[in-house]
Amino acid sequence: MTDEEILNAAFRVWGDDFYQITSLTTVAAALGVTKPALYRHFPSKDALLKAMAGAYLNRFAASVKEDYERCRLIENARERELALARIFAAYFLRGKNDFIFWITQIYEMEEHGLEWARRLAELGIDFAQIIPLEDRNRGGGVSAALSACYGDGVFYAWILL
Repeated sequence: MTDEEILNAAFRVWGDDFYQITSLTTVAAALGVTKPALYRHFPSKDALLKAMAGAYLNRFAASVKEDYERCRLIENARERELALARIFAAYFLRGKNDFIFWITQIYEMEEHGLEWARRLAELGIDFAQIIPLEDRNRGGGVSAALSACYGDGVFYAWILL
């Protein structure tokens, strides 16, 4: 059993049960192994969550990189915002479990939003380049909805709206 197999099982279980009610016992059962076998790879549920977040962010950044680069080139702010929303929608349509993982992390543990934004920026996906601070507060619409939540990390959840 590899870390990758454990992470894949955790995402599947998470997609069915959400994190709050998912246990390492449930993940172990999905893999057909014992809970102590999981502890050799991940000493706690939080350690598994951290590994899942890293796997998710790497997968997301790799998947959207080309679309993100095209989006950055759009001059019209509204069109850029809509293009960003399409990037998210297309990604999550391909992966229900990633969507559930992402949305529960943003809404249930919103401090992760800013940390994830920083990590994605390190991977070359910097949403502040798509919707700069000075643009978020102008003219209502999508930017106004986004700016209402930007400071506390929930901004990234609102991108889909």
